[in-house]
Amino acid sequence: MKLGNYKRIISNDYPQEHQQLIEQLGRQLNDGIEQLFSAVGGKLTFADNILSSSREVEVTVNATGKPLNRTSVSLDRADVVNGCIVISVVNKTNATIYPTTSPFISFTQNGTQLFIDNITGLKENNRYLVKLICLN
Repeated sequence: MKLGNYKRIISNDYPQEHQQLIEQLGRQLNDGIEQLFSAVGGKLTFADNILSSSREVEVTVNATGKPLNRTSVSLDRADVVNGCIVISVVNKTNATIYPTTSPFISFTQNGTQLFIDNITGLKENNRYLVKLICLN
């Protein structure tokens, strides 16, 4: 569904006895509705509108997906992370080897530190750059 055009609230469009009230309401409503139309019309960003942390981490895993070294990322806040979405994976060892399935991360959290316990779908002993979004 495409948004229609937004018509600003203009006091002159209303009877004289209501124009002062319409002017006051219009100032508040016009700005808010413009921002809403702008956001819903394609300018809604994940970073600005969803409580989350976007991070990159380099990791090498064993055959079961466990990182070979203790791997963690710092978060923007200590709020509980409900889950992480992997948005990109780049194999730094061999660019022709791709994940075998959609990567999934298991983690534990300690305050603003998120420790990666396991990542499925990655080939063992390959170094990967993993971009993820941690959702609060």
